[in-house]
Amino acid sequence: VFLWEGGTIKSLISYITGIEENKFQEIVIEKSPYQIHLVLTDTSTLFSHTKYIYTLVNKRLIKDEKLNRIILSAFKTYYGNLGFPAGLISIKAPYHLVDVNVHPAKWEIRFKNEKDIFKALDSALEELFHLKRKSYFVSQEKISQFKVKEDLPLEYNQEFTKKETTISSFPSIFPCQIKPFYKYLGTFLNTYLLIEKDKELYIIDQHALSERIIFENLKNKFQKALSQELLIPILLKISDSAFINWEEKNRLLKEAGFELELFGNNEVILKKMPTFFKEDIKSILEKILEEDFSNPEDFKLEILKRYSCLLARKKGEILSQEEIQFLINEMFSKNLKTCPHGRPLYFKLSLSEIESRLKRR
Repeated sequence: VFLWEGGTIKSLISYITGIEENKFQEIVIEKSPYQIHLVLTDTSTLFSHTKYIYTLVNKRLIKDEKLNRIILSAFKTYYGNLGFPAGLISIKAPYHLVDVNVHPAKWEIRFKNEKDIFKALDSALEELFHLKRKSYFVSQEKISQFKVKEDLPLEYNQEFTKKETTISSFPSIFPCQIKPFYKYLGTFLNTYLLIEKDKELYIIDQHALSERIIFENLKNKFQKALSQELLIPILLKISDSAFINWEEKNRLLKEAGFELELFGNNEVILKKMPTFFKEDIKSILEKILEEDFSNPEDFKLEILKRYSCLLARKKGEILSQEEIQFLINEMFSKNLKTCPHGRPLYFKLSLSEIESRLKRR
């Protein structure tokens, strides 16, 4: 289908997804020995699922879980945790660097060097997002009209030259931020955010804070979410102990929007799930089926807690200034104090405590 002669790849993706063609950005880059062709929506058009993302390797449609993780990891820097784009990722690679004999139907592949693929995808995404930047020029005529009113006459021998000023129109994935009422000091080991506020030093766990904000967002989505049939059911592998009280567990899952069907020995098929979940819910369901829950609400919240942890920013991840400001503003504005599991988001030191420890008092 991706070799059609009816128009451009962009128009084909638009036809398949039902999304307007002007919502897609397209770029082709060479990152030797790979060629990356991207046709993706920007941050104004995101989805809670990945079913509109198509991956080609050497013009072959691929459904490879490992490659999907590489692609979604590259997406995270540019799209954050707010959703997934629609579009096409086409990778052209030398055949000696790709093993296609992994799956009988050729759905799965293995790259010889996965790090190089990640770097190539990251470079392509960076270029794609920079396409939306604009440049503005201050003309020579306008510069010559500028006059400085002075108390003392001064002679200027230096001539003005044409100056180029670049103003970024890079789309933000975070809401417009108000002027901060705190001072961001920096990040310690890309893990703890350091904030000065009201003569106190806050040390904030970025993973725990990210996890809590995602959890609150998922709770709101869960109340309105519809369940959808999966085009390709997901196979869950569980132990014998998971089948204890199976009917009760299955009932709780059904109330939460999941539909399971027994398949074979220690195997269950996931046929239906709420729309905002994606395939990586598999590992969470496999673990949670090994446990006992009697309260439907506790059961739902536990799924959301674990899924939030999976999506949250991790220890050592580098965050943009925009995202840091968004996280901190959310924490203060919503008075968040603990992660979904009950661990503290931060602790703080007062000026008197610091001075006392340094023997200044």
